[in-house]
Amino acid sequence: MTARWRLTALALFLAALTALTGCLKIRLIPASEPSSNPSSSVTTSSRRPVIPTVTPWPSLDLSRSAAFDEQVAGLIQAGLDARDKSIRLDAALVGFAVPEDQFKALVDHLHALYGTLVWTQPQFFYLDGSFQIRYTVRSDDTVAGMSLEPGYWDETAALSDAELDELIGSVLAVARAAADEIRSQTSLPRQQLILLHDYLVRHIAYDLQGDQQNNHAASALLDHVTLCQGYAQSFQLIGQALGLDVRIVTGTADGIGHAWNQVVLAGRAYHVDVTHDDPAPDGGAGQPVRHIHLFRSDEQMRVSHQWDRASSLPSPDDGAFYYRDQGLAVSSAAELAGALDRFVRQADLASGQSVLFERLYTGLEPLSEETLEALTQEALQAVRTKATVYYRTEYVKHVVLVQIGTSP
Repeated sequence: MTARWRLTALALFLAALTALTGCLKIRLIPASEPSSNPSSSVTTSSRRPVIPTVTPWPSLDLSRSAAFDEQVAGLIQAGLDARDKSIRLDAALVGFAVPEDQFKALVDHLHALYGTLVWTQPQFFYLDGSFQIRYTVRSDDTVAGMSLEPGYWDETAALSDAELDELIGSVLAVARAAADEIRSQTSLPRQQLILLHDYLVRHIAYDLQGDQQNNHAASALLDHVTLCQGYAQSFQLIGQALGLDVRIVTGTADGIGHAWNQVVLAGRAYHVDVTHDDPAPDGGAGQPVRHIHLFRSDEQMRVSHQWDRASSLPSPDDGAFYYRDQGLAVSSAAELAGALDRFVRQADLASGQSVLFERLYTGLEPLSEETLEALTQEALQAVRTKATVYYRTEYVKHVVLVQIGTSP
């Protein structure tokens, strides 16, 4: 059988997380130019190049491929740093045979390697996380060569190198300024991350139109509107500017593709999801900030989030430090009732701004929504105002939220 350029059933393979642009979308397409040296290929009457079969090589074992992984990661990293539109990976295939019918497994492997590089380096926010693979096969149906083409957002794809440099500089300047402001307030990493969380909630609005082209750090930090990936990239960019270990986790939340963060403090990892702590529609910079998804454990996040545990750090401890550090934890319904009563009596509703009661519930006895509703109504009896009082209660991941105001 003659060798040929081939678009297999993998041609339109998408390895992407639903509704999350920036999780890796992989499209395999036939190469327009041979990846081997032109002098070693010939052209058939159908204009398809023939690549001669070489001496048989051992099959690539992806379960034992540390050297291959290191070489591929190095090639991709160098290509990303140089902003190459097409990154040649041929050198990594030398010495290995990859049958074409096993190519999907190789692409899945590349998906993981590429994802690790992109997700750990938020300066590549201008890439949309997708890539195309072009590949050739020999006459013995093994892969002869391949190249990877990083995908760009529509906005960044049209930029010249100088314009892209300017955009990157603007984003990094905002990240550094935010980090400097946070650092001026505290040197404690835990407190810095709380301030960073609140900064993003107050300065970014979730894009209710769901425009995936806004799903990156530039839109978040410059235009103040984004989706989950923009929140996660921004948290990572500013966190790293603070010198902290901040990572991105991808998976789903309530069945929808999603991205959030993990932070490492004193060797322990915790989940942070700024997106889910920023209510939609946006309440503006003056609205109180919730902290349900700040420093949480695997167990608490699994209530709504799903992800590949092998691709993230284990988070066995539920930090919830925002609550614990400020004494905002209660261990019984009676203690909750007392705290809520004191909060309501001290609340200033005359300004027209809503106020937010937050407590971490650590009691052994289950707390029901009905109990929380009853406690709230009882506490509100102490309110003295001629205006109508509105309230909303939530009990999420062991966090009690009661928002009170004089407008709906």
